[in-house]
Amino acid sequence: MVGETVQGEGHPLHKIRHGGGWAAWSIQHRVDEKIRRNIDEVAHEVGRLAEQVHARVIVIGGEVSSRAALADALPEHGAEVVAVEAGARAAGADQGEFDEQVHKVVTEAAEREQRRVLEQYATERGRPDGLAVAGLAETTAALGEANVDRLLINGIALADRLVQTEPAPIHPVDETRVAAGDTLTASICRADEALPVAALTCGATITPVDEASAPPEGVGALLRHR
Repeated sequence: MVGETVQGEGHPLHKIRHGGGWAAWSIQHRVDEKIRRNIDEVAHEVGRLAEQVHARVIVIGGEVSSRAALADALPEHGAEVVAVEAGARAAGADQGEFDEQVHKVVTEAAEREQRRVLEQYATERGRPDGLAVAGLAETTAALGEANVDRLLINGIALADRLVQTEPAPIHPVDETRVAAGDTLTASICRADEALPVAALTCGATITPVDEASAPPEGVGALLRHR
């Protein structure tokens, strides 16, 4: 969990409600300009963080007008922007409600992404020359060639399988050696820990999948090329 706070310009930030002539107009203009600069500053920082972590979803809370202005000010970053009816900073605002809505939005987005990836994987597996492999041996071979675009993995289905990282490339440990008493060493690691590291090393994306949808042996990959 990473937290960032952006502190904009100070007061006055309250709109003039009635009358007041030129002086009131001048104050209102300054307030509007400060609000605009504050929103631009927040939008810049949100965009920077979204780019840094490759965000798929940005959730915006707070007052309706502020949400809309921030959404309009955000730079292009490819993430889905979702506004929720919570997150106001006024005294008495329920932060727990905002957290719940954020969790709901993120969970739904992750489920949509997982379904999309599984559909793509099934399509590729169904083609004779499809860009997909299944099982520990084929997946580690693809990782060893830096040919994995997306790793699909389920730790429960993968169970306690081991891989060897040295000498490179990464490859499964012979089950007969495990039965004979091989234990974890610097080069023999749990597959559910080593494969995600290998995927990130070659710039691949990781998609955790549920056990029922997992490829054979709990791991598979979408390839970059054949």
